Amino acid sequence: MKAVYRIVAALLSMGVFASAVFLPLFRIHIGVTLMEADIQEDFSIYRLYNYLKPNGTLDGLFTGNGDFLDNPYIKHLMPAAVTFAAFFAAALLIALITWFFAVLSNRKLVIGILGAAGIICMIGSYIAFGRMAKPLLDGSISLPELLDLGFISSTLIGAAVKLAVLRLISAPFFMILCFAAIILWTLAFILTEDDKEKLRRANEKAAKKAAKTNRKLKKAKTA
Repeated sequence: MKAVYRIVAALLSMGVFASAVFLPLFRIHIGVTLMEADIQEDFSIYRLYNYLKPNGTLDGLFTGNGDFLDNPYIKHLMPAAVTFAAFFAAALLIALITWFFAVLSNRKLVIGILGAAGIICMIGSYIAFGRMAKPLLDGSISLPELLDLGFISSTLIGAAVKLAVLRLISAPFFMILCFAAIILWTLAFILTEDDKEKLRRANEKAAKKAAKTNRKLKKAKTA
């Protein structure tokens, strides 16, 4: 049963990575008053990478090739964006650590705690993304201002184009599900562990403690 627990825990931690990379991360819905149909797009990390990679559609956006990051409206959004990225990256790091513990050890309690830490990081990423999206959704910052189109263009386009939706969707939701599944899977094994297994682990712990004490006594005698 140990092997089953470790395999499933490792697969769930890898599920966090798969969800983060390939599932849609956020949705943009733009209302256009001059068109009958609005514009809606879902973006995953994999899709964003294809846009931002060399020779991609947005190649050079975050490098010295343009002044995108010098835009004061972008700078206003940066603290929340960086916080979101930090929480999201921390969740992925926790998933990686969980995978190592599942593959290389049998410390169920540590794995369960890591699952809880992953959920906390994902909640933090939701809050940070909401703060980043708020000024864009309430009109404090318009899309033309964000793209630095100039005063006249911003006025004309801003009257016709409104950002209606900017929110996280599938990827973070399934990441939380994977972390929650790790916790539930761990609790199930801890709570259903039989008395023989508990006694065996207690004896192993006592033996390790006794061996450590004996080593200290030998060192003290030779000193």
